[in-house]
Amino acid sequence: MKNKILFLFFMLALTLTACGASDSVGARHAVESYISALAAKDEAGLLSNSCADYEDDALLVLDSLELVEVTLADGWSVKKLAMMAIQLWSTAMANYK
Repeated sequence: MKNKILFLFFMLALTLTACGASDSVGARHAVESYISALAAKDEAGLLSNSCADYEDDALLVLDSLELVEVTLADGWSVKKLAMMAIQLWSTAMANYK
């Protein structure tokens, strides 16, 4: 179950990086804020860190995690997840071109 939640966060982070931050610092901050808002079940924070096209999906994800307690495994942090997501997204985009 923990792996599924981590995978879900990871995929959401990848989606967010596609929504628009132009540099890695901005993207990292957007992903960190999104994951933090999701973990805190903060709807306003979640929507403010989602692009307009993803807002409906973000709310569905929030609803699906309503009864789940979100924690990060030992050695993991929101910042580390965000950096991994950005690196994988960059690699995927470089290989796609």
